[in-house]
Amino acid sequence: MIGVNLNPEPGYPERDDDEAGVSAELLAGGSLFRGAALGGALLLDLAPSMDLGSGTNAPLGILLLGPFVDAFPDPESGWHFGGTIGFAGASLETVDSSHHRLAGFGGAIWAGNDFVASGDFRVGARLRLVHTQTRGDAGEVDLNATTLAAALMLTAAHY
Repeated sequence: MIGVNLNPEPGYPERDDDEAGVSAELLAGGSLFRGAALGGALLLDLAPSMDLGSGTNAPLGILLLGPFVDAFPDPESGWHFGGTIGFAGASLETVDSSHHRLAGFGGAIWAGNDFVASGDFRVGARLRLVHTQTRGDAGEVDLNATTLAAALMLTAAHY
């Protein structure tokens, strides 16, 4: 589920929408010590059909790029939690049917459980929440967009 609040400068209408979407991510890193992983994260969320007042439904894409930490309090149990903060970008189509790219910052938190599939390979699931604050120039209007995305992710990892 992805929610967006599009808040243009004063004098223009504010827009909100919540829609189903798809999420993907790539985390690459390693462990300096048992029970924690550090590395880089690329998180993507896409809502293919947001109604932001353009008269037609248009896609909204969110990107979050930054360092991550993932902690495993009891590595044998598979339970873990983590987060990331970093650069955020949003791509959307607005009221005037123009395509806009916004930039800002954001963060994500997650918790999940992985199960041993084979040797050092694990599969599992986790719940992830992503929040972003982005801004951009849309011709004669400055746009501010706040997004919140919640996703139930299927995971695969090699340890």
